[in-house]
Amino acid sequence: MSARFVQHLIAFRLARTLPIERVDVTLNELLARNPIEWHGVRLREPDWGNSSHSLAATLHCEEERLLLHLMVNAYWEPLAFALPTLAPAHDGWRCCLDTSRAAPDDIRPWAEAQAVQGAAFTLQPHALAVLVARGRPETKAEEGRPQ
Repeated sequence: MSARFVQHLIAFRLARTLPIERVDVTLNELLARNPIEWHGVRLREPDWGNSSHSLAATLHCEEERLLLHLMVNAYWEPLAFALPTLAPAHDGWRCCLDTSRAAPDDIRPWAEAQAVQGAAFTLQPHALAVLVARGRPETKAEEGRPQ
């Protein structure tokens, strides 16, 4: 693990590379305040068994209009993880962290991260990935509309 990767990981943890308006919120605070939805390679089907080789989770950060999707592949072959469908108010998924990629593509700030296409993300063996989707700011017309 390189010093560059660790520096970027610390910035990510401190939410300095995430597309949020508040600069005082950390990743730990986001995790503590927001609901987490657990998955396996299929959505809402986590495998908690002793022989499980994969896990995924989606963090719904409503206040920050942000979704984080974490995937872990401990299997010896690539796995295709189903991705949560995004609401129209969100930009698409971007891959901010993928430990199977070579530097500097292994970790990127959201603004520089590669867009993810399709309904699934293939994660290489023994790797971890974090995708991020940002909600679009509300327009003045949407702010006054009843929910």
